[in-house]
Amino acid sequence: MLSNGTVPEMFTPEEIRQLEWLIWGLSGIFVAMSSFFSFALIYMHLKNWTIPDQQKYIVRLLLMVPIYSIDSWLSLRWINYAIYFDIARDCYEAYVIYQFFALLTTYIEGNQPGILFKILEDKPSVKFPFPFCCFPSFKPSPLFLVITKQCILQYVVIKPVTAIIAACLEATGHYNEGNFLPWYGYVYVTVIALASVLLSMYFLVWFYLTTEEELRPSSPVAKFICIKAILFFSFWQSVAIALLAYFSFIPESVGSWKQEHIARGLQDFLICIEMFILSVAHGYVFSYKRYEVDRTDYFVSTEEPKVPGNPVSNLKHVINQKDVVIDIKATYSPNTLILAKKQHKEVKKIYELKKKNKMKKEGKTDQEIPLEENDDEPSEDVPLKD
Repeated sequence: MLSNGTVPEMFTPEEIRQLEWLIWGLSGIFVAMSSFFSFALIYMHLKNWTIPDQQKYIVRLLLMVPIYSIDSWLSLRWINYAIYFDIARDCYEAYVIYQFFALLTTYIEGNQPGILFKILEDKPSVKFPFPFCCFPSFKPSPLFLVITKQCILQYVVIKPVTAIIAACLEATGHYNEGNFLPWYGYVYVTVIALASVLLSMYFLVWFYLTTEEELRPSSPVAKFICIKAILFFSFWQSVAIALLAYFSFIPESVGSWKQEHIARGLQDFLICIEMFILSVAHGYVFSYKRYEVDRTDYFVSTEEPKVPGNPVSNLKHVINQKDVVIDIKATYSPNTLILAKKQHKEVKKIYELKKKNKMKKEGKTDQEIPLEENDDEPSEDVPLKD
């Protein structure tokens, strides 16, 4: 490397163009294989459409692989327009986190809609996960669920907004990806996106830790690792590559490729390979076999097991986003938060009373013990509603 950060002319322009096509072709092979595995798995879910309320979320999660890989492949080919292609990828990244949370709630509720509120009500006080474990314990309640959903859904809004802002700044020459100087937009967009994803993932982990016992039969750990690893790892991978470029470990130019193009191309190439690995893992962690028609022993759903319909018609349930819109409106409705706070006070009051009664029992007191016969019953004053 020369003192100005450029690479000596080791290749002719023709050789560089051949290298570009080789990289694009190699990444295309990984994209083709990962997309084939993903679409095959999606088709098997649509063919064995026996528990729609679970499988629509699973198919939406599986679509992450072809969307990510094809987007990265196109970005690698037309590197000058990569930041615009990546808007779709960034939007789906936020969408995937919410869909995974929705899948977890569906696993818990099974064939009893609304039972999640009752489960949270019966939970003892829980501690904040690391690094806020020094904070006072928090009693799970409908308020906990509403706050969790709000903190997860905020990423669904913020991530696409930051992606669009980045594209606008890039068009005006004020973004400068990989440059951490304060007069460029990259550092601010990255910090906002990082804070948003950390908040979303923190509450997703907290929800899992709180309902771990109920989720255990659904083996969510492997699913969680697949989702978290690719989203969280790809973000830090992009930051690491940006740092390599900032400290001149990546040359300023190779042929017609500038440093920012090399950094972005490296990220896209790695994602193409990583999506192939993820597509293989998805075949195990999101297997369609538990949903086969003759596997009725696995049917735990808010609906009765159904005879699978046409895969194309089943795909309409996946594409229809009405449930997402309704959930976002309900989650951020002021009335929802007010009702949740009221329910939280009632649940906490009942919990403290049960705790006091338990202490009286253990002390073998002769005093009258209210709620003794119905310790596990919820309050009838404030019904728990979804």
